[in-house]
Amino acid sequence: MDNRDEIGPGQVEWLDLGPAEPADGPAPPRRGRRPWYLLAAAIAVAVILIAALNHGTKRKTASPSHPSTAISTETTAAPASTEVSPTSSPTASSSVAVTNVGHRLLDVPADWELFGRGVDAVVRIELARGRVTRTAVPSLELGGPASMVVGPDRLIVRPIDIAAGYEVRDGRPARELPAVFGQQGPVLPGPDRNHLWSPTGTVEKTVMRLVDFDGRPTGVSIRLPDGGQAGSDAAGYLTFYGTGGVYDARPGVIRRITSGDLIAVGPTRWLTRECDERYHCQTIVTDRTTGTTRIVDFQPEGFGDIGVIAPDGSSAALIRQTGDNLPALHVIDLATGVDQKSQVSIGPDNSFGGGQMAWSPDSRLLFVVGANGRIVAVEPRTMRILDLGVTTPPMSQVAVRSGSN
Repeated sequence: MDNRDEIGPGQVEWLDLGPAEPADGPAPPRRGRRPWYLLAAAIAVAVILIAALNHGTKRKTASPSHPSTAISTETTAAPASTEVSPTSSPTASSSVAVTNVGHRLLDVPADWELFGRGVDAVVRIELARGRVTRTAVPSLELGGPASMVVGPDRLIVRPIDIAAGYEVRDGRPARELPAVFGQQGPVLPGPDRNHLWSPTGTVEKTVMRLVDFDGRPTGVSIRLPDGGQAGSDAAGYLTFYGTGGVYDARPGVIRRITSGDLIAVGPTRWLTRECDERYHCQTIVTDRTTGTTRIVDFQPEGFGDIGVIAPDGSSAALIRQTGDNLPALHVIDLATGVDQKSQVSIGPDNSFGGGQMAWSPDSRLLFVVGANGRIVAVEPRTMRILDLGVTTPPMSQVAVRSGSN
């Protein structure tokens, strides 16, 4: 063949190696052996060509390859009494694994969901459906406290320190949080389920912007005096510590909550500790709508982070450290001051703003992260502990999502 481009699969091009010797002159001795070498060389070249052509044909006919993607898998649990771990999914390498337990975990409305955050995983627990979704997440760079806000279709986590956070959309792998959510400070729940407060500015001039869950600003913001650290007031706005006490901050309005200690916050109540100039102290419950106050017979010494008040204002959940024992959960009746201690021990806190506890929307249940990182439900009226019956990676933070928040 004169044209090598016309070689087809399986065809052989025979090469013309020229005359074996000069045309003129006497024949050298032992002439009969040279054609054998020429024939061997031709055969070797043919073999190489055939192999190359066949290899090219296979490459052209092979199916194109595609990058693999993380796919959620569903597994059905064994009998209802058997605890099932989301990590037992057949695709352990997948970043998202789903486990169907096969029964309701609690007798609650269909739209109630629990979210838990651990060091390397986030879990979404659909209580009425009996389904657990475990999503692998990147470890936070500095390992310090982190804030967590749950939206209608995702969860956002931002460290308090200068470090990247992440978001987890329902059923999707985790991804790094866009820079629009700020480089330092917490994200906090907004006044409705579609918005949250995001930090901007500097440490000395902190401004919290109200944005949607894609980071788009609404044009509403709150500037904190003296670079104060923002916290949630449990009603969609902010608190901060400043000169003279603790303050509630809303757009254009700052109001002092107490000149003493803020013990617990809720959407309808404050629980504070006030002392006079002679250090005569009282525990006070304040109605946030009317501003009316009343004294409750309760001594809050030895309590740690700010507690959370039930949505109906009936009870406050607090964490109390006593001696060398692990911190324990206490539920305070805000009408009588009765202090009930739960058998639930609380582990080390790696959350921001009391994220180890969350009330159900109807105030009937309190969800708590125990010392072993396990999420349990507590009935505050009876202090009965309800195990969810599922095993998850150790958690440090919990939140509740419903159709109303």
